[in-house]
Amino acid sequence: MKNFTLMKFGEYTFMHNPKTLTVQSGVLGSKRIYPFSDSLFKPICLDNAVVSGSGVITGEDCFEKLLRLLDCLGGEGRLLSVSPFPSVRAVLTSLKYSLSPSENLIDIDFSFTCSSSSVQGDVLAVKSVTAKSTETLWDIGYKYGVAVEELLRLNTFVKRPDELEKGWVIRLC
Repeated sequence: MKNFTLMKFGEYTFMHNPKTLTVQSGVLGSKRIYPFSDSLFKPICLDNAVVSGSGVITGEDCFEKLLRLLDCLGGEGRLLSVSPFPSVRAVLTSLKYSLSPSENLIDIDFSFTCSSSSVQGDVLAVKSVTAKSTETLWDIGYKYGVAVEELLRLNTFVKRPDELEKGWVIRLC
């Protein structure tokens, strides 16, 4: 399997292979489907949108990850990051799963309801941040609601988004 990406929901981070992502916008009443491979994200208002999809959770601890997500079902809003979307505050409203023949794969169907279009509101005043040790562009993008692709465009000296040096100043806008 290929095309794995990080999925973050609150404090939970895991590798995920989204097959499709669908956004049903509550404000515009529009719907967009994003096949994961070679797709281009076109902005859509995420206010009260439903982000749903299907994919695979993988790894030796995939069952533990599934149980953590199931504990979040219908709970409080958390920060959600699923590529290619910006980070949003969302509630996990649906999670269905089926076990694959392989021990380390779980097929999932998920649905999140977003409460606001982005987490950037009060963060826009921050123009740059200093990278900490072990921090990646994904971590910075997640925290400030900026897509990794945008961070790479703004910081041309960064050659690999997973390798930052402590002390580098990373532009956010």
